Amino acid sequence: MNRIVEPGNPLAPGARAAAALHELTVQPVILVGDSGTRPWPLSRERNSKQLACPMDDRSLLEATLRWLDDAFDSATHDAARTTLSAAPLVVCRDEPRLPALERVERRYRKPARLLLEPMARNTAPALSVAALAARASAVAGDDPILVVLPTDHPGADHTAFGAALTEALAHASRGAIVAFGLPPQRAAIGYSYIRTDAPLGNRGARTIGRFVEKPDAELAERYFATGEYWWNCGMFVVRASVWLDAIGLCRPLIAAACKDAFAGASIDDAGAVHLARDAFAACPSDSVDHAVMERIGTDARLLGVTVPLGEGWPDVGAPMRVNGGQADKPADDARSPSFDERRFRHALGRFATGVVVISTGSGDSLHAMTANAFMSGSLKPPLIVVSVGHRARMHARLMEAELFGVSVLSEAQESHSRHFAGEAQSRLAPTCAPCFAAVDGLAGVVLLEHAAARFAARVVDRHPCGDHTLFVGEVLVFSLDEHAPLLFFGGRYASVAASASNEDSA
Repeated sequence: MNRIVEPGNPLAPGARAAAALHELTVQPVILVGDSGTRPWPLSRERNSKQLACPMDDRSLLEATLRWLDDAFDSATHDAARTTLSAAPLVVCRDEPRLPALERVERRYRKPARLLLEPMARNTAPALSVAALAARASAVAGDDPILVVLPTDHPGADHTAFGAALTEALAHASRGAIVAFGLPPQRAAIGYSYIRTDAPLGNRGARTIGRFVEKPDAELAERYFATGEYWWNCGMFVVRASVWLDAIGLCRPLIAAACKDAFAGASIDDAGAVHLARDAFAACPSDSVDHAVMERIGTDARLLGVTVPLGEGWPDVGAPMRVNGGQADKPADDARSPSFDERRFRHALGRFATGVVVISTGSGDSLHAMTANAFMSGSLKPPLIVVSVGHRARMHARLMEAELFGVSVLSEAQESHSRHFAGEAQSRLAPTCAPCFAAVDGLAGVVLLEHAAARFAARVVDRHPCGDHTLFVGEVLVFSLDEHAPLLFFGGRYASVAASASNEDSA
């Protein structure tokens, strides 16, 4: 694993190493579509947010490419270290590409290389296949430095980013994984944070102590008060070999699947690279932050640096208003509200919900829990969403799982709901023990028998949501039985028939 070497350190590169550094190419990588730092289509299945036009007559992707050019133009690169710059590598799904990307290619002043994913697998696999593509197209002895960006920062100050990029490239060339951070202006719960440690030089860079998820309001105040925590901007600079070593260390299944998907890729007449579908389908879904960055500070083989950015960084997914490319301060209601938590919970219980059992694994590894935070997310593609609290054991299971099941309970399965909610066995009828059935063709997921509806899904996305995480699943198999669903209202179980009877008597 490559390690950070500071100028003036006895381990700093000697003449031969310095000579090799001048061959390093800067490879821009634009991640289009998916979660968190890689927002996924919110408009239509075949027209992702990054290909829409929320800013002007150009798409976010085109704006990002042009903004990146301006940033590179303003960056002061040391000719003895890097060679500027390879054609941008755009990683995206096959579906959103079509006419919109082709239009961007015609209007953008440089060719863009396209790396097309057959399905969404989040940012860690996307960056991994980009690193493989960069290495494959590099000249012998080159180890491209990847500048990894989402398509949601084109309104930011490109001059400030150019200055920060110069510093980031210097650290990345020595083997660091560099993350851009933003010193916070307030305590905010809408960002993940980077805990900074030792300063590096006089340009503001610091070693990374650790990455932390989005905090609650109280913890965000503590982070802000220390001055040691920066907002994570979701942009990274890293040598291709360093990233491939890191993902191989932290998530070997992702590394292996991406290697197979790239090795089996095809190239179309336009030069776009299409990853092998079956190999990429076997790749676990995970983010850069969760797969690798959260290991920094706990594994000595992973060394990270954070470089600060200036103010004015709008994010389409952040709680800010954007006017003319400049970010206003968040509205007052973007701060954590102050109210009675018990009354809030009571308010949420004033509408009826269905009751489901979420399940992962099978046999001795089976784990299941009762929940009522379940919803449909999309018809095309078929997506479902479950919300699981961080303290639940199921949360840790779903963070690692590739598949999960959702069984919508029938009105006769109240005892199942109580059982998987942890209620004492003595209160359950012994003849009502839950029974799970395997799903043909899908090892590792089982579903409750006699449920009103059953879904087996593949995890395709994970979204932090306060003290919960939203898990998005692409439905692979479902079944529907003619059973009335079990309801939950006001802290009590109910049935559709009972509810209808109450309405009639009223």
